[in-house]
Amino acid sequence: MSARGDFLKGLGENYGAKLVETVRAALGRDASNEVVEAAVKREAKAAGATANVKGKSKDPPKKLAVKDSAAGSLEVKPTERADVAAAPTPTSLAVTPQQKVPATPRSLAVDIHKSLYGADKNLPPVQEMTVLTEDIGKSVPEVSLDLQDLVGRQFLSVMADRTDAGKRLLQLQGVNFNNPVDLLGGQNFMYKPTADGAVWANARNNAVAIRNVAAELQAKGDGRPPLILPFRMGGTGSDFAHMTGQLQMAYLDATLGNTERGLLNNTLRDSIPDFKGVESPESLAQFAALKGDQRKAIQNMLSERYGDNGGLTLAQARAAIAQPSQLNAPIYNLQNVGELYPDQDLISASLHPSYDTGLSGGVLGTLKENFNVAEFIPKWTKKFRVTDPANFIGSPVAYTEAEKIATGLSRMDPGKAMRSGVRQGEFTQELIDRALERRRK
Repeated sequence: MSARGDFLKGLGENYGAKLVETVRAALGRDASNEVVEAAVKREAKAAGATANVKGKSKDPPKKLAVKDSAAGSLEVKPTERADVAAAPTPTSLAVTPQQKVPATPRSLAVDIHKSLYGADKNLPPVQEMTVLTEDIGKSVPEVSLDLQDLVGRQFLSVMADRTDAGKRLLQLQGVNFNNPVDLLGGQNFMYKPTADGAVWANARNNAVAIRNVAAELQAKGDGRPPLILPFRMGGTGSDFAHMTGQLQMAYLDATLGNTERGLLNNTLRDSIPDFKGVESPESLAQFAALKGDQRKAIQNMLSERYGDNGGLTLAQARAAIAQPSQLNAPIYNLQNVGELYPDQDLISASLHPSYDTGLSGGVLGTLKENFNVAEFIPKWTKKFRVTDPANFIGSPVAYTEAEKIATGLSRMDPGKAMRSGVRQGEFTQELIDRALERRRK
């Protein structure tokens, strides 16, 4: 007899057949036998189990089941389901873990600013969250740099989100994931082994533009490779990253019951026709392969539909995947310093699913202090009338009446302009002295 037959015989033929039929109906007739069997086993275990995730109460917690209402919208009602333990050998998008899981989860900062991650109503849940991660691979040792170390170097700057890198997210708010989420950055992408010779990654057309600027800078400089210093985006900047939606999906997989999980999978198949289901390790890669706008649409749907009903809001997801040191760090500030090698070919496999192209280079280190990118591009700041470059946050600037007539606009948007291109300059002694003097005041 097959393993499937042995399993059903153990349940009793009538009960087993009924359970299989119920689960298959919930998951959809297209669900594979393997997926159905796994779901049946989970339901059978939940029906008679009292044990939960280690460290949890033995009483099964109340979860949220979602069913279709007559109007076609989603209606939520409480149901009972035992917690699901994390898979012992999860499939990863990057490399295998090298360090043990920390003994206790870390708590997110309690003073996360509302403007960084979402609306006011989402802040208390964000502040109360705890996350558990482990390292993946071996990072390049971090080196601290003084601004003075950069004198005479040509540089360019592009935007970077706040996502952590070189970490695997295992647990959030006490919920263990069956499919942990690998965090690839972000600023620290250049420090991690997943970069594999790439100091930065982007869409191919943007990567070509960056390399072209780097080649120009190298030609007019002293021959040393130009520097790349990404500037920090706001907390919502990670909405483009595939890791945001992956976290939302992994969390729902661990908290929803089979019926509501099946309904979620059917909804996601509207956007991903061959979607394997959030319970499948392949689901994370399938989501990452979508275009940025498609990922954002799904993330918004998951936040709006499940954010208060067993899932995560976008504000929670954004904060959970952020590098801890960047949770409240100033926007438009510089952090890491790398070198670009414009004479080398672009890397077609960037090892970052959100982007298809890597730029050759290496990491030099991390600045000891916070400096705003606007402090080192004086021509740009003059054009956009930035009067306090050390505290530049991208605020709109009003036009004069004459400019309003000439442009048809009431104001210019230096923040949008900063994010939409490649900023470039040189770390002259004069600019460095001014920046350091501002710190002394």
